[in-house]
Amino acid sequence: MNGGWYAYVRPDGSAPSRNANIKTDAWTEGYNQGRALLNTSALLRKLAMAKP
Repeated sequence: MNGGWYAYVRPDGSAPSRNANIKTDAWTEGYNQGRALLNTSALLRKLAMAKP
């Protein structure tokens, strides 16, 4: 729950309750997991092509 973005804030601009667990949803979770896998794939390809 530390850092990052919230999907919404209260009318006074404060962050929601720490127990609300609203920092992710079905779209952002899938996007971030997919992005992490693509970045990992790119890094592994780069490492495989590197000369020892």
